[in-house]
Amino acid sequence: RDAASLARLIVDLYGDLPLRRRLGENGIKTARQLTWDRNVAELQRLFEETMEHSGSASL
Repeated sequence: RDAASLARLIVDLYGDLPLRRRLGENGIKTARQLTWDRNVAELQRLFEETMEHSGSASL
């Protein structure tokens, strides 16, 4: 929330190799999920679900 807290967290992260590795691995997993194809498929699913609940056959 402030510069001193951020600096302290950065120093803590620098000294915690297992945490750095875990954060890096999780970041890679997340980045792999954020593809155009996945986003388009999810949007299409949401649109179809919305249309089913609205009872409308067309936009």
